[in-house]
Amino acid sequence: MTQQRDDAKPIKVLAAFADYEGLVRAIRERRSALGLSQLALDDLAGLPSGYTAKIEAMLTNPQAANARAIGRESLPLLLGALGLQMGLMPGGARHRHQPQDDKGVEAMLEIKKSLSERGRRGWLRQRARMTEKQYRRHQQKAARIRWRKWREQKARKAVKRRTGRKDTVYE
Repeated sequence: MTQQRDDAKPIKVLAAFADYEGLVRAIRERRSALGLSQLALDDLAGLPSGYTAKIEAMLTNPQAANARAIGRESLPLLLGALGLQMGLMPGGARHRHQPQDDKGVEAMLEIKKSLSERGRRGWLRQRARMTEKQYRRHQQKAARIRWRKWREQKARKAVKRRTGRKDTVYE
């Protein structure tokens, strides 16, 4: 499969995937096509021995104790060692909350509204199970949290005014 870029140089697409397992499969297939063992790929990428084996173990047994995900720092190392680049292209995979039709913003607002309503109903069920004393304690705790956040925000603004800096880090 070949795609055209704006500069008219063809791009050879070696794999297309829509999920994490597809990415791991593509890495495994490329490693096999290059004739590299898992340990050889680890060495070539500068990763700890056994790293690739743990990533590929996810395909056969995701709940295995040694199965692990590709880290954000190791992904570019693996791709570089395999001579690959990753790109994005429009495809058919959709997020579970993404609408099937292309209504756009209105559809996403409808989804957000339904999720908000679901959360509100959950709170009403939780409230119905509380005694009056538990509810009062819950409200007091929420008020203390809001008050603490307000005080912290006020302190941050005061420090900004005093220092005149906008990039001050606060703890």
